[in-house]
Amino acid sequence: MHKNYGLNELREMFLKFFETKGHLRLPSFSLIPQNDASLLLINSGMAPMKPWFTGEQEPPRHRVTTCQKCIRTGDIENIGKTDRHGTYFEMLGNFSFGDYFKKEAIPFCWEFLTKVVGLEEDRLYPSIYLDDDEAFEIWNKDIGIPTDRIFRFGKEDNFWEHGAGPCGPCSEVYYDRGEEHGCGKPGCTVGCDCDRYIEVWNNVFSQFVNDGEGHYTEMLNKNIDTGMGLERLACVCQNVNSLFDVDTVMNITHKVSEITGAHYGESHKTDVSLRVITDHIRSSVMMICDGILPSNEGRGYVLRRLLRRAARHGKLLGVERPFLHEVVDTVIHENECAYPDLREKQAYITKVIRTEEENFARTIDGGMKIYDEMLAAHKAAGETVFSGADAFKLYDTYGFPVDLTAEMAEEAGMSVDREGFDKLMEEQRVRARKAREALGDLGWAGIEFGSDMPATEFVGYAANEITDAKKNLRDSVICALDPGSRGVMVVFGGHVIAGTRAKKNKTISYDAFASVNFPALALVQGDRLVRYVASPWPTGPVEFGRALNPKVFLLKLTPGLGPELIPAIFQQYDCVIVESFGVGGIPQRLMDAFAEELGDYDKTHKILILTTQVTYEGSDVGIYEVGKRVKNRFRFLEAHDMTIEAVVTKVMWLLAQNCENFDQLQQRFYRQINFDTFYH
Repeated sequence: MHKNYGLNELREMFLKFFETKGHLRLPSFSLIPQNDASLLLINSGMAPMKPWFTGEQEPPRHRVTTCQKCIRTGDIENIGKTDRHGTYFEMLGNFSFGDYFKKEAIPFCWEFLTKVVGLEEDRLYPSIYLDDDEAFEIWNKDIGIPTDRIFRFGKEDNFWEHGAGPCGPCSEVYYDRGEEHGCGKPGCTVGCDCDRYIEVWNNVFSQFVNDGEGHYTEMLNKNIDTGMGLERLACVCQNVNSLFDVDTVMNITHKVSEITGAHYGESHKTDVSLRVITDHIRSSVMMICDGILPSNEGRGYVLRRLLRRAARHGKLLGVERPFLHEVVDTVIHENECAYPDLREKQAYITKVIRTEEENFARTIDGGMKIYDEMLAAHKAAGETVFSGADAFKLYDTYGFPVDLTAEMAEEAGMSVDREGFDKLMEEQRVRARKAREALGDLGWAGIEFGSDMPATEFVGYAANEITDAKKNLRDSVICALDPGSRGVMVVFGGHVIAGTRAKKNKTISYDAFASVNFPALALVQGDRLVRYVASPWPTGPVEFGRALNPKVFLLKLTPGLGPELIPAIFQQYDCVIVESFGVGGIPQRLMDAFAEELGDYDKTHKILILTTQVTYEGSDVGIYEVGKRVKNRFRFLEAHDMTIEAVVTKVMWLLAQNCENFDQLQQRFYRQINFDTFYH
């Protein structure tokens, strides 16, 4: 009997084993594909390495091993209903770029499974592509597997390809879990759809490149791309039925049960909801950590869909409040040994999830009431299709992803008119494009910042001892030359930070700059850029101008600060940024002074902006009573998670725009510019 290893143990065992075989261990790449338009999210171990397989780029070493974070959402409707489907998983892989091939790859696979993990040899069954006699000979003669235990399958099963890129025949290894997991049908064997024989390893022999249109070109240098699902290996080692029963995943489910009061095994319906929540919160935490934010398009839509789907299943379990953010700590605890940046970004991840939950909570109850009315009307009319117009109204007014509406409709025995929905969506996009065009000046083109400033004399390299400055300049050039770089960035100590999120928090140390409330964009390693988050495009429409109004006063609240100072400050300055205590708010004795000086914006054109002295997480005046009193007393702007530096810069520009009314001022202040805030 093999040993019961934990998931985190298995990950480390795999990576260490291949290090002993001369492989370079690399950290997981970001879930956001870099310079690859064929993928929305990274979905396999080899996906980030396509340029290395094709020879477009030189790999850091010709033998590499990784454990890659992956997201697949093609079967999202089956999540929770089956043992095999999950949106987030980790893929173990060893890769050869023109180094070794089948003769080495197959014995590596066998040695790890049998000698390192200790799986029983007589329960392992290899498969090969129909005409791959070379692989058959290795399995049969070199490894010693009898002929009747080697299975030949066709292209659908044993030829690996995923869109454009490297591809080729493959050899899989199946593990026999025993008769108790089988279907009981005569002739049940490897390749059966039941749960007895489970695929644990896939050796892909990359011999061709697919151009995405079915044309295959022979590769000059043959490559090895292997993949083994970490959760699936853990299932086998731990003798459990599904990926949801694996130790680290089940620990998350236990936390969800603690919050919801629902327990695994009570009923199929309860189990489905617990599994959906567990799977989706794992995926969401990982996606947010890599820089994805909820939105209505692309990757952001996937994230929003997962979070709102999980929130709905919480309601099905009787939870009427936002709760997903309470599970974040458990997800991080189970994964931080492999991904330490999760803990570093915990506050940021938690706040993103909580904000999305709260936003959805404000609309879901009203939306569900409208949905129920729509559904009843369709059923009363004897219809089986939920109209596209109704689905669009739920999306546009209540923030219901169309997939969520489709899922609820399916539960009621109906389908959604997706064609009608898509037509209305396109009409909305056309209207939005025309509105943006009407605003003019949409991007960075033609903008000359600082053209009136005198030339700067750079003397930083006059002395050879300033070695960190030289490295920072070198790293900046590498970053600037990277095709994915855009916008304003700070490159310091090897870290690339979005300009709107940069804050200097150390005076002497080499890691002087921090990225506040947002992950770093990239890391400079040697002569290349390892990108974590895609550099932001201008999120416009944003109007830029060189005119700045410097009449901005930064007021840090201190104990004993008297209200008599406030009139004097407002006499000289048009805007006061208040660095308050905690999450925000103004002490009672200062409120009268601020209210009097601010008056009616249309008359005074005076602005108050509330922020916090605390570096991370940002302000939120809606949490405590001191903030709520301010909220009810007078109009102000709240900086939320923006850095002080970003607030000062943005408001100096804003003052120069001479906004006609407070609504216009507010709209422009809260308009997101290159990730300066996720409140938009």
